[in-house]
Amino acid sequence: MPRYPVPSRSIFQLVYEIIILMVSSAFFNTLRMGNPRGNFLRRILIALFIILIILFFISYRLHLKLNTNEVAKIINKIPQLTKSEAKINTSDVDDEWRPIEKQEELPSSPKNIEKLRIFVRNMNLRQTIINENLFLDKPIQLIAVIQIHNRIEYLKALIESIKRSESTENLLLIISHDFYSKEIFKFIQSIKLCRVLQIFYPYSIQLYPNEFPGSDPDDCPRDISRGDAIKQGCINAESPDMYGHYREVKYTAIKHHWMWKLIHIFDKIIEIKQLPVLLLEEDYYLSPDFINVSQQLYQLSQERCTDCDFMSLGNYNILRSNYESDSNEADVVAWISTDHNMGMIWTRKSFQRIFNEECLHRFCTYDDYNWDW
Repeated sequence: MPRYPVPSRSIFQLVYEIIILMVSSAFFNTLRMGNPRGNFLRRILIALFIILIILFFISYRLHLKLNTNEVAKIINKIPQLTKSEAKINTSDVDDEWRPIEKQEELPSSPKNIEKLRIFVRNMNLRQTIINENLFLDKPIQLIAVIQIHNRIEYLKALIESIKRSESTENLLLIISHDFYSKEIFKFIQSIKLCRVLQIFYPYSIQLYPNEFPGSDPDDCPRDISRGDAIKQGCINAESPDMYGHYREVKYTAIKHHWMWKLIHIFDKIIEIKQLPVLLLEEDYYLSPDFINVSQQLYQLSQERCTDCDFMSLGNYNILRSNYESDSNEADVVAWISTDHNMGMIWTRKSFQRIFNEECLHRFCTYDDYNWDW
């Protein structure tokens, strides 16, 4: 950006300021003189002081006018845009911010990947809620978060099940991506049943295809022996898992996405506040009462189980024959990952308890072959 000179201070203004200071000093010195000569000098200095003040204001006005003219000359030197040039060049803007258009055109060069990273970063920063204008008078009472990859048919079935639910006008649906495709993006943009917010995991395999946390060329092969890995000098050769296997990116990426998603939602998204957050996955199918049941479980935990960390809507057990009568009951039990990780409801309290420094370290370093179990 060009730099332009700033108008200099008037030399006359500086001289007058110095003279006024000198006259003022002499005036106060005469105050200590009690003889008639001192009285005469005081009258002279007062008159001189008044004259100098008048001259100072005259010079200041002249200086201000000169500076204004000088600034006007400088502004005239700045190139002015014509009306046609002043219009926003939308093609340039779109090229910088638009996501990659087609699945088959996903970036293969660092330049295109960088554009996709910019798109992801700005989607996360903007927090644009789709359909917000349709539900202005409907308060958000539940937040449902769907972690998705690229299985759009599963996602469509899940959204169809949500459509059959009651009270969707009070739902904020957050879609957490780890993969960009135009088809999925346009489908989510078309959802009208509730408020929708899209976020993108910024460290996905798609964004880092040839480096950590994606696949690094120097990664150890999954089934290589520890001895051969050390000889080969591949990454983490000293640290296979408990089964002798090395890092599989497609699984660790899910774990990293899951952790980032929760941190981003509770720390960054302004709509969360103290609302319950229901965690879903793209291959779920929900019963029509899931919003009502989630709200009842949350309210029950607040009133009668303040020590409860999570609530769970489902499990992997076969439905009991007396399901209809038992559906009005809620069990308070110890956490078992294989039973209680389906449809988990989190609160800010549970998030703050789990995502502290010690737990985060264990989460990242625990040797978990099937991390979500």
